[in-house]
Amino acid sequence: MIQVVDITSSYVTAFFDQYLKGEPRRLLEGPSQRFPEVKFDQAYTQKRDF
Repeated sequence: MIQVVDITSSYVTAFFDQYLKGEPRRLLEGPSQRFPEVKFDQAYTQKRDF
């Protein structure tokens, strides 16, 4: 359960840092060695320009 909280906290923090503060976060670029259980769907997670 602690790992789930760590994963969620890390990804939410990275998201807000990147999209609200404008600070790029490598965690959002693709699979992470820190969290191998997290899977990325490349079609869904590719960066889009709006």
